[in-house]
Amino acid sequence: MSDALCCWRCGETIVREDLPITRQSRCRHCGADLYVCRQCRFYNPRLSRKCEEDRAEPARAVDVANFCDWFEAVSPATNGKRADAEEAARRLAALFGEETGIGTADTVDDPAAKMAALLQDAEKKQD
Repeated sequence: MSDALCCWRCGETIVREDLPITRQSRCRHCGADLYVCRQCRFYNPRLSRKCEEDRAEPARAVDVANFCDWFEAVSPATNGKRADAEEAARRLAALFGEETGIGTADTVDDPAAKMAALLQDAEKKQD
């Protein structure tokens, strides 16, 4: 596994000349800000604050440069364990029949389907 930093948006390697990452740092390939929550080792999208560092202020936008004193640059690839854990949690929830939020528009709970069924019942009662 490489120790090279990669851009959080495009995945391209951040060249050595661009280090250390500062608030003005941008990716040479896609132009994305690099001093952002999504590039930080404390970033956790599963938390309401989006940050595992308790002393940091809550993020307003996780993909815009900020002034956080706790920023520690890390490649999104090294945060892959977090993505693997989220995928495992989704699979476990699906195994036990818990809602995962995927594909709910096609279920009977669809408001349009409920309205159509209600109107059909009302028409049958009138006949």
